[in-house]
Amino acid sequence: LSSPLGVTALMDLLSQPLEVLRNEALLLLVGLCSGCPQIANIAAFEGAFEKLLVICGAEGGPGGGDVIVQDAAELINNMLRD
Repeated sequence: LSSPLGVTALMDLLSQPLEVLRNEALLLLVGLCSGCPQIANIAAFEGAFEKLLVICGAEGGPGGGDVIVQDAAELINNMLRD
């Protein structure tokens, strides 16, 4: 929380074409947002919902069952819950 630009940098990584970076940033955000509602708020204001829905669409949607789609859905759930 002392560096809100760190969350902004992570959000930028979600738009990267390199899937490895995108997936690791997604996992890190899932962990950060599950324990801190303030980080979830910052991520939401940085356009997390749109970026996560793009990731879900690119990975085959909710019916695809891919791990990345599950992680994106978990992050959306964490942001909506808190």
